[in-house]
Amino acid sequence: MKKNCLPKILRYLSLVTIPFLAAPNAGAEERGPFIFPGELDFLGVKDLDFSTTFLLNDGEVTEWSGEGFHTGIQQVSLSIYNCKEIPKTFTVPDSPTMHFSITDGYGEEIESVEKDLTSVFNRIKFIHGDFLNKVSQQIAVMRGGVYTMKASITPDLFSYEVVAQIKDEAGVHVTNTKTVVDSILAPVLTITSGFPYNPDDVAGEKTLKWTVASVDDPTKILDEDTESYNLDASKILLAAEDVLELPVSGLQPGEYIYTLTSDYSPACMTFKAYVYDVLDTEITFDKPLYMAGEDKEAKFDITMRYGYPYIEVNTETKKPTIEVTTKFLEEDKTEKFSETAWSDSEMNYTANLSVSLEKVTQELVEKFKGEVPLDILIYFNGQTQYQGTVNIPFKYYSSGVENVSADNNTSTNMKYYNVFGVEVDSQYKGIVISSEGNKIIRK
Repeated sequence: MKKNCLPKILRYLSLVTIPFLAAPNAGAEERGPFIFPGELDFLGVKDLDFSTTFLLNDGEVTEWSGEGFHTGIQQVSLSIYNCKEIPKTFTVPDSPTMHFSITDGYGEEIESVEKDLTSVFNRIKFIHGDFLNKVSQQIAVMRGGVYTMKASITPDLFSYEVVAQIKDEAGVHVTNTKTVVDSILAPVLTITSGFPYNPDDVAGEKTLKWTVASVDDPTKILDEDTESYNLDASKILLAAEDVLELPVSGLQPGEYIYTLTSDYSPACMTFKAYVYDVLDTEITFDKPLYMAGEDKEAKFDITMRYGYPYIEVNTETKKPTIEVTTKFLEEDKTEKFSETAWSDSEMNYTANLSVSLEKVTQELVEKFKGEVPLDILIYFNGQTQYQGTVNIPFKYYSSGVENVSADNNTSTNMKYYNVFGVEVDSQYKGIVISSEGNKIIRK
């Protein structure tokens, strides 16, 4: 039955290779301009374009420059412009939003995304002349087939959709090829028949053997396994595919190579995967204890040690940059630190920072019991490398400490308290405050 209907289906697929088919509510095959209805008829959409922008090949993202659509990142882009003079006053629509969705040939939505356009419409109020604002959205489609792509602007300003054939080649799409140390490296393989295809060519159970080795020593196998899989061809409007995961734990930071062998020849390939080091940080304040109302800032150093991937010596035009963002009492502060060169075996760097303590009150110190939180985010080498919270220590007395009565002339009456106001004995190690108010650090 499947074999008899295949020629008819493939003839249908040949019809939908036309890149864009106008939806019934679009009124024409041209992709713009489209004028907004009602009192917004001085605005419209033009330069509407649906396209494939990037491919995911062997775990890497590459730009697509071919004809038509291909599996990978699908994008819709359009320009909102004024087709007539912009009125001095007009009402911004309630929650204007651009929507982009992709649905397969069986009516199942792959994904939908949206973008708030409130700021775009608010900006139009201040334009005296021509207005043009380009917006775009992207969705990943990793399975070839027949899809409907729809773009719209709500509330009821614009809607357009196209039916397209997203082509693909028989083979493997690899994702999730990066992780950090002490986590599992688990690349995901989407083994596909390509599209269009003949279901008879992919029928039956198949096997895949995989090995992983360090790029530095590819002959030493670190892990291996054999998987069985079936390419599901039950939906002829979509490529036949199966998805496998290849997990490996305990890998050190570095670059690794996976080798795939299968009785389905398009699945035979190699690809690289990466285990990254995470930034090892040490944060040191310039004081062991700060005083609310007296200290105006807290200075601190962040010592950073970073391993793989090593940063080679760079020219002055390519300075690697560490970006540190701190958040203290709801105030954000971002600083960048650059060097003309890094060591190619280990990165060590100390960033000198400070935060203002002007807004720290005694009431705030009491609220946090002497430990006021400071959020720190460090961004380096294309990704977040450290995110955490440290506490800035402040001198803090509980009610028990505030009412201490001490005889300054009698050492036997002297009492000692930790930073939380709890009385401690002579064996206590750390920051100690005497009943006279003197601070001592016991080691």
